[in-house]
Amino acid sequence: MAIKARKFEEARRQATFNLELAWWVFMRVSGLLLLFLLWAHVYIGPRLISIKAYDITLLALALLHGSNGLRYVLDDYIHNGSLRVILKSTAYLLAAVLLLAGALFVAKL
Repeated sequence: MAIKARKFEEARRQATFNLELAWWVFMRVSGLLLLFLLWAHVYIGPRLISIKAYDITLLALALLHGSNGLRYVLDDYIHNGSLRVILKSTAYLLAAVLLLAGALFVAKL
């Protein structure tokens, strides 16, 4: 289940395994990083000569952050185990397809 803590020490106590704690930390760090990257993309990006790798990185980070957030929502609100597995698998597959399609689109620009 998702960790419902605001501070790292609380999160460490609530985490059932280290990977869940790593995802909790990732959500905080990636949220801040996404804000900076988005600002840089809008205000600095047009001045850069080539931003394809930057755009793909921004897309990957946003999709990973969003799909992990969706995982938290599914864990919190879907109590049927098999339905939760189906929905999570579908969400991960959709994220992978969107990442591939987005990367291909950016690469062709």
